[in-house]
Formats: sequence, C-alpha cells, structure tokens
Amino acid sequence: MSLTPTFEALLARLAEHRELYGKNNYARLVVQTIIPYVGPAIDLLLTEGPRRIGEERMAYFLAGLAHDVDRLGKDKVDIAYLASPDFEDLLYSAMVASVRAREREKVRFNARVLSGAIQLASRNQESGDDPHLFIGLLRDLDSDDIRVLRGFVATQHGVAYEPGQSHFDFAFEKTSKTLVGIVAPMRMDDMFFRIARLVGAGLVQELHSEAPDGPKHPAYLLQNVVHRLFRWLERFGGFPSDADIEAAGQPVP
Repeated sequence: MSLTPTFEALLARLAEHRELYGKNNYARLVVQTIIPYVGPAIDLLLTEGPRRIGEERMAYFLAGLAHDVDRLGKDKVDIAYLASPDFEDLLYSAMVASVRAREREKVRFNARVLSGAIQLASRNQESGDDPHLFIGLLRDLDSDDIRVLRGFVATQHGVAYEPGQSHFDFAFEKTSKTLVGIVAPMRMDDMFFRIARLVGAGLVQELHSEAPDGPKHPAYLLQNVVHRLFRWLERFGGFPSDADIEAAGQPVP
C-alpha cells in the first residue's frame, strides 16, 4: 500500500534532513558542545532516536500480535481477509498508531484489535463495529486518560440500570461515588482534567440532574461506542497488557 504523495514527500524530507545532519560533523560538534547539558541527547535523537524508538515500539507491537495470533489457531483466521485492501489499510493504521504511541498499553491494544479483525468470528460483528474506528478511539489518549476511561468501564460497562433509573442517576451512583478510589492516587483535579479530555473525545458524556433537589455537580456517562469497543474486545481476549505476552513465554521487548 502506498502512502499519500504528501506524506511520502514529508517523510523523504525528514529523512534527508537527518541524513544531512548526520554527515555534517561541524553541526554535530556545535550541538554536542555549545548547547549546555542537553546537546549530546539532542544529537543522539537527531541521528539515531527516531529509528530506535520506532523499532522498539514496532517490536513490541509485533510481539503482542504474535502472541494474539498464535493462540488463535489457523482454523479461526480469515485467510481471504488477509489478502484484502481493507486488511492492508487496517494493518498500516495499527502500525502507524503503534509507532506514534508512547504507552505500551496502546501498542498492545492496537495488536489486539488487529488480531480480532482477522478472525472469522469478526465477520459476524455488530453493525458499526469497525476495527478502523476502534484503532482511532484511543489514538490521542495518554496512559492517565486510559486509566480514567477504564474506571468508567469498570463501573458502567455491562452494568444494568435499576428500574426507572435515569442516565444521570445511573452514572452518579455507579461512577461518581467510586471513581476517585479507582484511579487513586491520581489527584482529583488531574482526574477531572482527564474526564474533560474524554468528554472532548466523545467517549464520555457530561450529564446534569433534572431534579430540582438533585446533585449540582455533573455525572459522566460512558458512550455507546466505548461499550461496543469493549464488547468487541471481550470476544477476542479482552483489553491487553504485558501479562499477555509474558504468559505466553515470549519476552517483552
């Protein structure tokens, strides 16, 4: 699969600049000696950093994917789908998202979504359960955002409403009273900052009580797209972790 011409040109220019810098001994000497304290680190980043970081993250992605696919068995893999343009697009998206991800949890998540998509069972997915969408859901979240999101999942996903219970009352009872303890020792102001990011990403909805004597502060309800994501993951092994690789006897890069 080819990249867009614009992206190809950008990558080529970046590679050219790194190559020119690496060959310019005077420029490297200036960076290493003139910039106090951080010069050597900058020099290393400009010469080796992007390649090393990308290789480490890709190795971790591939180790997780190897574990997920190995436990499937050939009879569960949709071989025809592997030859499709849609799989090529999804593989490319997962690899790019993994190379850009600082959090290993997100890299493992990308591998788990990809391994779910290649299974024959995924052909019988719910309407709108698109692995391309799922790859993008967590792309802009960091580890603390995901930590808070998983707190919402732990308290709301798969949990039934009481008869006649409103969305606000459900969210308030299930999450507002317990989330601080779940994400501890995260500071409360940090937690609300993360919640605001989740609201902005469309993963959580802010609600306000309509009762005159109800709570004055908002409650937050997990959006359906997150429920779909976690239902989909539950079919294919659950939300992943380092333990997935370690349990299979494969080293974590």
